[in-house]
Amino acid sequence: MGVMTKKLGLVTADPEVLGDARDEELPLLLDALAAAGVEVDAPIWNDPNDWAAYDLLVIRSPWDYAERPDDFLDWLNDVGQQARILNNAALIRWNYDKRYAEDLVARGVPCVRSAFCRTVDEAKAALASHRHHNVVVKPAISAGVRDTGLYAADDPHAVALAELILSDGKNVIVQPAVGTVHELGELSLIYFAGEFSHAIKRGAILKQGGGFKEGHFSMPAEPATASDEMLGIGETALRAIEKVQLDHGIDAASATPLYARFDIIRSDHGHALVLEADVFEPHLYLSHAPGAVDRFVGAILAELNR
Repeated sequence: MGVMTKKLGLVTADPEVLGDARDEELPLLLDALAAAGVEVDAPIWNDPNDWAAYDLLVIRSPWDYAERPDDFLDWLNDVGQQARILNNAALIRWNYDKRYAEDLVARGVPCVRSAFCRTVDEAKAALASHRHHNVVVKPAISAGVRDTGLYAADDPHAVALAELILSDGKNVIVQPAVGTVHELGELSLIYFAGEFSHAIKRGAILKQGGGFKEGHFSMPAEPATASDEMLGIGETALRAIEKVQLDHGIDAASATPLYARFDIIRSDHGHALVLEADVFEPHLYLSHAPGAVDRFVGAILAELNR
């Protein structure tokens, strides 16, 4: 009797919908997994499919989910009953809304202060609390910094963006804009199966007064070295997420995410803070670090063979 081949799906979105945001890491993973003897393809999440035929589905880049979050959650609930999904559905449901930051703070993770606003009046109050400082306004559910802007807190365009986000049925986040982001950028820490893989430095994206610094969406990145302080914060965030998993009834053996990316900035007072903790569909900068593809593939293969 021959060895049974496992079937793996790297879940993505329609390339025509993604446009310039298409997942450039997908071909790297498809080639490496096929070379490892895995039957692998990249199904589009909202296309009809025999999902039960997959031994494992890895959520990679369904980046249009923010435009149809209810449809995506329905898909997740339906397909989660037919196939094994990683990162798991409970963790994705927790992470796809940026209100997850409240759970991280409660578990001791230093995060950028965020006001979550459900009405225009709440957004105006949050903006007023920052007086004449700069703020970032964004949706609680978003991908690719869509509908995100950098403004002076008293700029009427900040209120207009909040109104736009609310009219789309999403909550608004108001955060203080950290000046060091424009000088130092963000440090992204990438983990596979709970093990640190590599660090990336990312430059500023937003332009003061709205729009993108480069005139279009661009996320310049380069390899970086993570300090012990930054790695400590990454470990703290990872442990907090494992506790979240346990609280959601996930067994301890499955509590560690297959992949995670933590975006960390340094506050104007010099403190390192988590800006984003992405365990849903992050860009992983696999081409920026030698061995990163192999490390991720190794983590996937270990899960596929569990």
